[in-house]
Amino acid sequence: MKRAKGIYLLILAVLAGVMFSTFGKALSIDRRGLVHAMGIDVQGSDYLVTVQVFKPSGAGAETSVDVSQTNIQTVSGHGKTVSEAVAECRAVSGKELFFGHMQLICLGKDVDMSAPEELFAFALGDKNISPTAQICLAKDKASDIMEASLSSEETSAEALLSMLKVSCEYGRTVECTLRDMLSVAERECTILPVMEVIEKSEDSGEKSEDDKVAPVGSAVIKYGVPHELIPPEKGLETALLCKKAKKGSIVAKLDGKQISCALEDSKVRWNLRTKDGKLHLTCDIELTARPDLEITPEENDPLAKQLSAEISKRCSKALDERLKNGEDIWGIKQMIKHYYPKLLLENKGSTDKLTAQMTSEIRAYVKVG
Repeated sequence: MKRAKGIYLLILAVLAGVMFSTFGKALSIDRRGLVHAMGIDVQGSDYLVTVQVFKPSGAGAETSVDVSQTNIQTVSGHGKTVSEAVAECRAVSGKELFFGHMQLICLGKDVDMSAPEELFAFALGDKNISPTAQICLAKDKASDIMEASLSSEETSAEALLSMLKVSCEYGRTVECTLRDMLSVAERECTILPVMEVIEKSEDSGEKSEDDKVAPVGSAVIKYGVPHELIPPEKGLETALLCKKAKKGSIVAKLDGKQISCALEDSKVRWNLRTKDGKLHLTCDIELTARPDLEITPEENDPLAKQLSAEISKRCSKALDERLKNGEDIWGIKQMIKHYYPKLLLENKGSTDKLTAQMTSEIRAYVKVG
């Protein structure tokens, strides 16, 4: 009897599952819009949000019909908040937008970033959005980046993300994620990679109708607005100090010959302590250098010392410049508040006074491999 009752309940459960899957709110793939990237701009007193929605009919789709067509469509919405603008994007698209695949968020140059928890409230309220989504700053409008036509077997967002990640990996720009941006609430400065749509010159001879988008440096954000642009050629030292550079390159001169060295395996350690009654900041950087020319065992140590000295010099200059401009992108003031509250109290709570008196030392150790 019990066995018959169990079978009866199982049949009811199966029938209920079929009914819910058939008559419930399940959406077909045609009714779901997969958002891969988002741009946020300011337009008047409103936010303008532009999202890239994946189109399975273009290049980069597994079920492509016409690869000559773009693989995305852009949808825009306005609102007093980003969340309201996103809601309008949903209404305009006529689809249920899914943000679980979003890899990139681009901010326009006029967006106020002083309150990231408010700016990114739409992400905090959506458990599908990854905290590792990449954040970048557009040199002008984020909508220009979102609407750029890129010819690729990838989706447009994947192409943008790929060039951004490579630039960050090699220290040309400094990586920033959604998690990084949300931690800005604890300090006054941060740093973002900058992307720009490059206009083709008439003399370039390029016949392609595709747009060209490129990383053009890293922007220091202070009190929510862009404060300074660090060009790519000066990005490596800043990226190293931010623990964001995984690789890089540097040129050394040894016995009259130029040697280009690939840098990798970076390890960075910060330490803040007191020395002679003042704060002393140290940063130890370990790197492996692989020269493009074959060198003798006798040349190994001189090359390592030269590279160590050069990287120490360049990183020290970058640190001094940022601190001189009041651009604490490393959260040093937070370190002071956390580790030396008594010293901060003795100086009437002025972290600016303590950092102005602080001494620093950058020590690079390069191993030639």
